[in-house]
Amino acid sequence: MFKQSRLGYSALVVLSAVVLQMAACTKNSTTTSSQQAVQVPLTPEAVVEKFIRLSGTANSAEDKMRLRDMCQGKLRQAFDKMSNENFQMSYLSGGITVDDFKVLSQKSDGTDALVHYQVRIQNKQGADNTHELNEREVSLVQVNGVWYLDSIRPKGKDQIAFLNGMIF
Repeated sequence: MFKQSRLGYSALVVLSAVVLQMAACTKNSTTTSSQQAVQVPLTPEAVVEKFIRLSGTANSAEDKMRLRDMCQGKLRQAFDKMSNENFQMSYLSGGITVDDFKVLSQKSDGTDALVHYQVRIQNKQGADNTHELNEREVSLVQVNGVWYLDSIRPKGKDQIAFLNGMIF
């Protein structure tokens, strides 16, 4: 019968822990034809789209942490400082639906990137439902091969169309 030494068993446990940790990486995973997972980092555009879509579909307090974990710098600090009540009002009260997301331009320079995007949403939170078209520019930083949102600022013109009332 095969005997395993304590050192061999310890090495096996450590190796298993390393493999599990690698599998929990924050990168996208795709499957090859041999069904073996390959880690593929998200592009800056994909990270921004993931953040926007999660913002529009957030349905639990855990989503606050998922959004926070996609951020660095002042944007991450804003999520750290945000109370659960503010997150509830801003993200979980419903009424916001992302209809369309489109990247208008993207620039990368080493570990920095800018993504200019347009998002079309339905906003059912107020007295009048609105369709909104917003343009934003997101600054991203790359840390250890992973892109994070650093800041978001308005760019271009926002348009709001009220469904039951004035349009201006």
